Amino acid sequence: MSFPSPDASVQALTAALRARDLETERHSDRVIRLSLALGRRCSLTSEELFLLQCGAALHDIGKVGIPDRILGHIGPLLGEDWTTMQTHPVVGEVILRAAQRPELDPVCRVIRHHHENVDGTGYPDGLRGEDIPAMARMVHLADAYDAMVSDRPYREGMCHRKAIAILQDEAGTRSDAWMAARFTELLEDEPALR
Repeated sequence: MSFPSPDASVQALTAALRARDLETERHSDRVIRLSLALGRRCSLTSEELFLLQCGAALHDIGKVGIPDRILGHIGPLLGEDWTTMQTHPVVGEVILRAAQRPELDPVCRVIRHHHENVDGTGYPDGLRGEDIPAMARMVHLADAYDAMVSDRPYREGMCHRKAIAILQDEAGTRSDAWMAARFTELLEDEPALR
């Protein structure tokens, strides 16, 4: 199977997500860049890199189904609002599956599982370890790093070193320890990715 460039379904959904707001577009671009660099570091094939790119681009597509009052909330989400936010991976999977493209099944799994933690405490399914698809574990790291170092309306982004220290502390619980080590090496070797 050959994937020269993202297909029309992925391109249309990516455009919809980017239209949501400028920060979503910037976050998506950074997660794509970081995920692909990690995928290359982990020796993914060109087909796997294509699927990873699509998954990274669409990892938050389910947020189009989350009310603006929740997405724009300042500070931590609690109670029903947090429960609603946790539905975005499932909503995103449903959206992409509506394209009826079986070859994009790995992308659907990235979207659904990018918030799973290797110790089973993530969502939506509480998967653990290698039950979480490898590409979802890669997007998980890229997404977490970018969320930590990026400014938000309610807080400044943290410095690179602090974010890396947190990722290292969480390796083996929230993130895949082997991949976290590769991700840390990657950001040390290629500072332009930070």
